[in-house]
Amino acid sequence: IGACLYLFGGRAVRQIAFPLAFLVFMIPLPMVAIAGLSLRLKLFAAACAMKIVSAAGIAAVREGSVIHFTTCSLTVGDVCSGLRSLIAMLSLGAVYGYVRGMDWPRHLVLFLSSVPIAVAANVVRIVGLCIVGNFWGADAATGIVHDISGMLLFALALLMLFGVEKVLMLYGSP
Repeated sequence: IGACLYLFGGRAVRQIAFPLAFLVFMIPLPMVAIAGLSLRLKLFAAACAMKIVSAAGIAAVREGSVIHFTTCSLTVGDVCSGLRSLIAMLSLGAVYGYVRGMDWPRHLVLFLSSVPIAVAANVVRIVGLCIVGNFWGADAATGIVHDISGMLLFALALLMLFGVEKVLMLYGSP
């Protein structure tokens, strides 16, 4: 930003403010932050999934990020914490609002809504894997179903982001 300001002036920097600000997604998070966020996200997702699975009548017990069923146990690992999906959804929400030409209040709402969308989609994925694991065993839940559910998770999150945009455009202030 400083180099652009020096070379091109304040007017040019204001015109390219979003692309310059978007570069923040290029900065890698420190490993301490990744570990802490990943732990919190996977424990939260496991707790939410456990409540949903129990409400559906499936007998289960949770110990940290491990969910025990009568037939098997499933672990919500660091890669299933949803941190990568969260970062991807944040960047996608930022770019989507910018490309759609939204005003700043709507753009900010769309951007911030990426967080609960990514977390909710990850919880849905874990619930689905828990159901598969309970009925067909841990091998079924950790195999191809696990891999495909990751892609479906992102598609679901993307549809929810589009839904938020539609609501903002219909009911948001002009």
